[in-house]
Amino acid sequence: MYKFPFEAVLTHRRYLEDLLKKDLSILKKELAKANERLYELKNLNSRVDSDIKEKLETGAIASEVLYNVEYIENLLMDIEYQKKLVDQIALSVQSKRNELIQRMISRRTIEKLEDKGRRVYQLSLGRKEEAFTNEMASVRFTRKN
Repeated sequence: MYKFPFEAVLTHRRYLEDLLKKDLSILKKELAKANERLYELKNLNSRVDSDIKEKLETGAIASEVLYNVEYIENLLMDIEYQKKLVDQIALSVQSKRNELIQRMISRRTIEKLEDKGRRVYQLSLGRKEEAFTNEMASVRFTRKN
């Protein structure tokens, strides 16, 4: 039976790749949540804008409109913060994805080495078997004659 000499290295690289996949999955979930929060903030902003326009059209009190304007300013700051957060998480996802690709390439290199070793082993077994059967055939031939 073939025993790959770098099996421990291959196992370790697979383990590291699995860890990176988990990390990437967590980051993708964080990115989805951050994008959802940004979408909610933008929707809230548009609703508040339309509410202010309605109040202005109906002749609302100035202090009430001023309060809503301050709320919108804070909301816009929250939106900007959320955009930066989304960009930062997206950058992290991209760097983690690149790191995962590099790990996959290194694992695949070791797997190719394992496949090559297995093929060489199978060829050597085939040659030994062929030599044995040839020897047996020549022994039978000499016994018959």
